[in-house]
Amino acid sequence: MIKDHPNDEAIQQYVVDIDACPGYIKEHVSNCKDCQIRTRQYMVIIQLLQGQEKPVFDFDLAALVKKKMPQPKRNVSAITLWVIIAALVSIYPLAKTLSFLKSRFFIISGIEPLGAGLIATTAIGLFVCLLVDMNRTYRKKIKALQA
Repeated sequence: MIKDHPNDEAIQQYVVDIDACPGYIKEHVSNCKDCQIRTRQYMVIIQLLQGQEKPVFDFDLAALVKKKMPQPKRNVSAITLWVIIAALVSIYPLAKTLSFLKSRFFIISGIEPLGAGLIATTAIGLFVCLLVDMNRTYRKKIKALQA
């Protein structure tokens, strides 16, 4: 038998599920008048709580919560739009420069004009995608710092 009384949590566990309760608590409660009184008090409280009706909302709680949640915005920022426009505008001068330098450099002279254009377009497209991704990451970090 334990000398100290079990705490409220142990008494509540004893009242709710006596089988899951450790043996020393069962033994103490059966021999201690104070713990028996506390046990009866918790039994009355639990019976009163179980006898209450479950609350029913007269409105749609899920709809109210959805209204309060911020809606995601799918707009393109002005900076991203300008980066895309600048990339598209710079493709033509780059292609002309590559065709001019084709005869000057050995590495470009073996490539067909279409191949050089595809390589340049791919490189510029990759560069633009990386810029856009870097911009998004930057904006997320700024928002996290401001929150």
